[in-house]
Amino acid sequence: MKNFLAIDITTAKVTASVGSVASDGFVLTELCSFANAPVSLMGRKYWDILRIFQNIVEALKLVAAKGLKIESIGIDAVGFDFCCFGSDGLLLSNPRAFVGFTDRAFVTSYYARVPKTALYRVSASQDLPYKTVFQIDAMQRAGSSALSSADRLLFISDALIYMLTGVMVTESTAAGSSALVNVSTGGLDPKALMTLGLSPQNFGAFVSPGMVVGRLSDQMQKMTGLPGVPVVTVAGYELASAVAAAPIAEGTAFVYTGHDAAVGIESRTPLMDSAAQAANISNACGASGNFIVHKLTGGTRLLRKCYEEWGEKFSQRDARDMVVSAKHMRSIFDPDSEAFAAPVQIVRLIKLVCESTAQRPPETKAEVLKCLLASVANRHVEVLKSITSVARQSVEELVVLGPNPCGGILCQLLADVGGFKVQAGPHNAATIGNVMIQAMAAGEIMSFSEARSLSAKAFPLTTYEPKV
Repeated sequence: MKNFLAIDITTAKVTASVGSVASDGFVLTELCSFANAPVSLMGRKYWDILRIFQNIVEALKLVAAKGLKIESIGIDAVGFDFCCFGSDGLLLSNPRAFVGFTDRAFVTSYYARVPKTALYRVSASQDLPYKTVFQIDAMQRAGSSALSSADRLLFISDALIYMLTGVMVTESTAAGSSALVNVSTGGLDPKALMTLGLSPQNFGAFVSPGMVVGRLSDQMQKMTGLPGVPVVTVAGYELASAVAAAPIAEGTAFVYTGHDAAVGIESRTPLMDSAAQAANISNACGASGNFIVHKLTGGTRLLRKCYEEWGEKFSQRDARDMVVSAKHMRSIFDPDSEAFAAPVQIVRLIKLVCESTAQRPPETKAEVLKCLLASVANRHVEVLKSITSVARQSVEELVVLGPNPCGGILCQLLADVGGFKVQAGPHNAATIGNVMIQAMAAGEIMSFSEARSLSAKAFPLTTYEPKV
């Protein structure tokens, strides 16, 4: 039985897990995890990429200490963000964190010189302030010394692969989060890059998921005590990694609860007509070759911020009891409103937004939680309906993937609001997808349909039927 090491990097933590394909399914064990959060400096937010790299080194040392034989290593991470490397191959600065790009001015400034329709014809991507294209444009206008001195730009997962192997690549799904990939050709678009003064030569060799791109360098072998283990490109963008493992079939939609929730469907072809642009829909090529047609929405981010503001952790049972106790709270709001772009006092803001729409503001914690969850569910279903309307598809069921702050409560609300069956999938879906792609590269799994079947067998789904 072959073991695969999956490194999953989210906005909250770095997790190392060992997975393997067994005769009766799939085995996954978390090896270790480390806290991860953006660092604020002089009004900007950065990822401490060297700390993340050191976390990975510690995980590799643990693998060696335990005497585990691993077949390969794969890394999936947050999308959008990138590291700047000089012509000597050295890191020029810590990468800016997408969570710090919240101002819509980043979008409008770019569109002031590049027609919105022209970019959408190429990338068919949602125009969020933190998309790579807008980040780079904003950094250029601000005179970023790291960017102006950069010879190569590598997305977070690609940068870490380079640090482990010395090989520079640009993995397709990581690049797909940037709005710089041409969805028709599947590669970086020279004209889109030209609007930023860049070319494909400013990136690594463009590669697909499931490729062995290098091995642990001699230096890494000495540091960790491991041999020259192969490093495989998985779906470098965590969303694509999670969707790769999802039990998605015809008529099934998904919600991935990352930093911002991704709501969408899989499609054999991208949606990039005028209706798709009007709906602000993103298309990204997934690891399976299908397109991940989706839209990011901020609901689960607000839920986490609310918990942080209260300084409490609620169990699913606590949260359920709170929601039930607030049975008369019927107010809802739009979590994607500009008012919530960079919220500071989230509870106060929710109350103010409800008041501004002539609704009774929530007062107790229970009322705030019910109002927020109902609003998130309503927005998720609204987004899904806009996507399926453009795709001319119907949805029979919805699969919820990733870390779910309120578990079954949100799933039940989604079922009630949407009127369809909701299945709660694994919280570590991105890690599962990471391992599955490595297993396919090693010949342990022959297809994505087989991988999804194994995932469903190993991690049974919990079903929620509409009650209203």
